[in-house]
Amino acid sequence: MPTTGKPIAPPRAEPAPDAAADAVAFPKDGFTLVDRRPGSDWNSPLTVRIPTDTPYRHWIVSVRDWATGKWVATVYLSNGVITTVLLPSGFYRIAMAAGSNWQGEARLFGAGTAAWEWTSAVSLTQKVNSVIGSPTDGTENAAPLSRDAFRTR
Repeated sequence: MPTTGKPIAPPRAEPAPDAAADAVAFPKDGFTLVDRRPGSDWNSPLTVRIPTDTPYRHWIVSVRDWATGKWVATVYLSNGVITTVLLPSGFYRIAMAAGSNWQGEARLFGAGTAAWEWTSAVSLTQKVNSVIGSPTDGTENAAPLSRDAFRTR
């Protein structure tokens, strides 16, 4: 059979995209999403402090009602940032995820996501400022959590 032109070249393998190519802009430090429940007092402070010497660049903190598991807030922070958010008084389940290349809420930080969940409730009242830190600094009672189990909402 006669050929009618140039031979067809085999498909070229494209290089794998750089991991940073998937990254999207991380929210501004201290940005907080909340579920404003009517009738709640929203005057109990929770301070989150992230040290500067962690191997991760960004952190997200998920706050859920301890008894019901209902999402209350998500806080976005970078290394070295301290922020205080006001929440209703009560007992909360805290989970944190960290990484360097933010890829959005669905993927978090991709394969580089590290996540933890507090092993006991964090109590918030308007008279006491509860302070939590990074689970990597050893001051918190947090257990590792699968990144697939970490939920922001």
